[in-house]
Amino acid sequence: MPSPVWSKGILDADFAIKLGRIKKYKVIEEILPLYIQKIFIHEYVYSNEILIPKSAKDQIDELIKKDRAEIVNEDDISEIGPYALILYEDTIEKLRKAKKREKMAAAGEKLFLLLLRKQQTFHTFYPMSQISKHS
Repeated sequence: MPSPVWSKGILDADFAIKLGRIKKYKVIEEILPLYIQKIFIHEYVYSNEILIPKSAKDQIDELIKKDRAEIVNEDDISEIGPYALILYEDTIEKLRKAKKREKMAAAGEKLFLLLLRKQQTFHTFYPMSQISKHS
């Protein structure tokens, strides 16, 4: 069997969840190790984000048992090297900005829905046909 393409890689929550949904193959456990020698999963992601499907967490646990995956924190990532830490910090910052944009978009959507409801209330009490008759 050929050696993996990359010596290290970080598995993020969205990718793990999507791969865990595949029922035909154990992609995380059997296919990812063909490409990545050691898979890292951040402790927060492992404990708080990869909750379902259960098969994703089970496959990660199997890789941990085989010493092909490791749960890491920021200190562990910094020991990998300066580039890994920069990449990690950049990713965290992008996630913070995305979360802020989501909150702003949600607030904008709520405001739009509120205005839409008020407009519908106006039309409910004062239908346009009645307004134009009285004009």
